[in-house]
Amino acid sequence: MSEEDLNCKNRRVVNVGDLLYSPAYDFERDPGLAYSSFEIHDAAAMCYWNICAPGSYNAWAVATANYIDNELVVKYNKVLGRAKSKYQGGILPQDMQDLLNQVHDFIVSWDEADIKPNRTFSENFWHPTESYWNSEVRGIVNFFDEAACKVDILKNIADGPLESGALIAGAPQRTLEPAPGGGGYFKGPPTNGDKGGGSTMGKALGIMAIGAAGYFGFKVLTE
Repeated sequence: MSEEDLNCKNRRVVNVGDLLYSPAYDFERDPGLAYSSFEIHDAAAMCYWNICAPGSYNAWAVATANYIDNELVVKYNKVLGRAKSKYQGGILPQDMQDLLNQVHDFIVSWDEADIKPNRTFSENFWHPTESYWNSEVRGIVNFFDEAACKVDILKNIADGPLESGALIAGAPQRTLEPAPGGGGYFKGPPTNGDKGGGSTMGKALGIMAIGAAGYFGFKVLTE
């Protein structure tokens, strides 16, 4: 995968409406803030008006959920389906299975984090400080960062051993099965409110596993 195609550490991917960005790396993917864009502290990159508050938290929650729903989960399902087909129901190569398990476990960890875009100052009356919200926002940004890196893992599997690079494009599928065997400077929010990258907030998935999928005759139920 070329440098231009990477999702990991890519501000063109990890952002909220091209207004808020991860403070972990700049526009060239180098570690740290983009000082050329007047980012002198983390909040200048990842929070509206350079101040972390519920609006920025909620915007990142929406954008991250949308990315995990519509990019990561979709690509995971397609890569897993292709792997099952290629290996005709047999055991996947260990390295591929390990990578798919990593992606699956990350998606589960996001779902279990139960992050929703409904935070308010009044909800956390005893923690109204900027440092509190800075930490809360950074936690969601880290999820988004990691989700983008996991997408690259799936693309590498599709392009490499599965020889099916084109298969991970298309409409979302919201089921999730385990692999067998196993902000700009002084910029405020969008005019439609602190919704950020999306208008709806669905959890990436609601997982109730009742056994290993596919090869063992059981099914993972979602939502």
